[in-house]
Amino acid sequence: VMVVFSNYGVTSLFYSTDGGTSWTAVEGNLGADEGFSPSVRSAAILPQPGLDPPQTTYYVGTSIGVYSTTTLDGSSTIWTQEGASEIGDVVVDQVQARAEDGRVIAGTHANGTYSVSRPIPVELAGFDATVDGRSVHLTWTTASETDNSGFDIEHRYRGGTFETLDFVPGQGTTAGPQTYEYTVTNELAPGPHTFRLKQIDTDGTAQYSEPQRVTLSPEDPYALTKAAPNPFSAQTTMRLTVQEAQPVTAVVYNTIGQRVRTLLDEEVRANRPADLRLDGARLSSGLYIVQVRGETFEVTRKVTVVK
Repeated sequence: VMVVFSNYGVTSLFYSTDGGTSWTAVEGNLGADEGFSPSVRSAAILPQPGLDPPQTTYYVGTSIGVYSTTTLDGSSTIWTQEGASEIGDVVVDQVQARAEDGRVIAGTHANGTYSVSRPIPVELAGFDATVDGRSVHLTWTTASETDNSGFDIEHRYRGGTFETLDFVPGQGTTAGPQTYEYTVTNELAPGPHTFRLKQIDTDGTAQYSEPQRVTLSPEDPYALTKAAPNPFSAQTTMRLTVQEAQPVTAVVYNTIGQRVRTLLDEEVRANRPADLRLDGARLSSGLYIVQVRGETFEVTRKVTVVK
């Protein structure tokens, strides 16, 4: 919340982040301590969370023109004049900002009304992800585009980091809605997958969409990957996913049937991959059998330790 007290020679601009419980003076270089103290007549806030990074711009109408800042820093706030050659140093009685289209309007005393549009370059109207077997179909729509180079398709599996899968060219500049489609067809593993769009302007600036999360189920009652690496020395890993939640045990035997390790003995949630890690540090070289058993399946894998 920003409040203006219109007068000369007094602190007249305050900002609150807690709904008015406490206030901070943010006149900065517009204040009397800077050697001149214009009358601040009005204020407006333009939030633009869709920019990368998100940005909020603060505007004030004063007795010497329109000023703005993107950083409120108490008495150290730096305000910069807007439209110095167009609006000039005239009295600005009212300034307003509209977040929907980024438009800022300034009403002056006896010098007309001025406006400028500072929209988000691409207005994303929708983004969806749907599962089709082992693939995911992505669709998204833009309401309008300005200097849109295109979209990076980014993907994250489980709790990993986002990686770029591909680039889809944009339509440049257009006032009408545009629809895009992309299918991820590289046999995705069962479990949770997250997708997002990185929209890139022609000048290289970018913004991200809200992520879309989908979960792929195994085609069979279970899915167990091959051990990797295999053979191994330090550690090997298998990934188990089940269609239905159930208790699962994973036990390692040597070639004479002795149990040497228990990797898992707990409830495994449906479509939530569980990693089975076998540490080879205390195992002798040779062949081992990993037996994985649940209520709806039983499977074995062979692994080899090499020292």
